Amino acid sequence: MPALIAAADVFVLPSLSEGLPLALLEAMFAGRPIVASDVGDVGVALMSGRAGVLVPPANPLALADAVDGLLRDPDRARALGAQAASHAAMEYGLPRMVSQYVDVYRELLATVHPRTLGGRRLDPLAAGVSGASGSMRG
Repeated sequence: MPALIAAADVFVLPSLSEGLPLALLEAMFAGRPIVASDVGDVGVALMSGRAGVLVPPANPLALADAVDGLLRDPDRARALGAQAASHAAMEYGLPRMVSQYVDVYRELLATVHPRTLGGRRLDPLAAGVSGASGSMRG
């Protein structure tokens, strides 16, 4: 799939309903110019149109005009693709995702009864994932 996305002049997502589609993120990481329906979290991912062109859902004329506009303006298309790639790396890249998962697990661990070892609170995430082996039984 990455080769197909990379070969596209424009990535088009004409959805009527979405959450945050992985196909959109793949196109963003590939730096492709994007035309997408403004549904779900698509507008958030595309920074309200600063990282791609948003069109109303179920509006084929607006979709066609937006695609045509990017094909006729390759400089704008490249700029939008670069902005999409930069935003994807910053907001959806692996370091950010890992950090957010660690935060969620820390919050969850903070809500359970603190388990202690030698008077210290156990934090299985403090040493990283590889340090979280063994039993947690107190």
